[in-house]
Amino acid sequence: MLEFLNGGRVNYENQHANKPGVYPSVRTIESQLKDFDLSVPEGYINVKALKQYLVTNKLSMSVCVCEDATALVGRREYNSASNSVLGFSLPMERNGLRNAELLKVKSAADIVNLFETLPRASVAVVVMAQPMAAVPAMRICCFASDNKFTADDVKSRKDTIMAALADEGIKMLCWSADGDSRELKTMQKDLGLGSRVKGIYKRLLQLNQDSN
Repeated sequence: MLEFLNGGRVNYENQHANKPGVYPSVRTIESQLKDFDLSVPEGYINVKALKQYLVTNKLSMSVCVCEDATALVGRREYNSASNSVLGFSLPMERNGLRNAELLKVKSAADIVNLFETLPRASVAVVVMAQPMAAVPAMRICCFASDNKFTADDVKSRKDTIMAALADEGIKMLCWSADGDSRELKTMQKDLGLGSRVKGIYKRLLQLNQDSN
């Protein structure tokens, strides 16, 4: 199984072909891997998998969360596991995430409707949780987007993730992102950067005048 995960499918197929009886078939490996699959649809927060990761490794129930967007090669394709067509940018929900149920199809007409009504995704927004230890971070959410959202959407997503983690007893110590102006605006509001606390400012000014 490690050979498959570390070397990839093509490498494993070569090993299987050249060493008969040593390596199980690819189908067997993929079947075993499904037992460890804790993935969730795009736009969902994988809190249970994160909690299992923390508990299994005896880590503190506290994490730092960050998000970033990475460019995609725009392509739509059918996913038989979820009976959905992936690669579209879904409408933003009030919680700052996307509803993957809208991508499920029952007929060819449903597929045509998706192509006619939804834009192609150009980026993938990825949310990671970093435990307070020298261990790898874990992806807890991911969704496709056309990169058209606001700072309010970012704030709603952050609050939604914080609440979901808190429901499972996990504390979000901090939230961060890269240099995107919408995410920076959210962090600026949270930290109060650039704002003047009038009462404290006035008191400090008075103390300075008294000392002189």
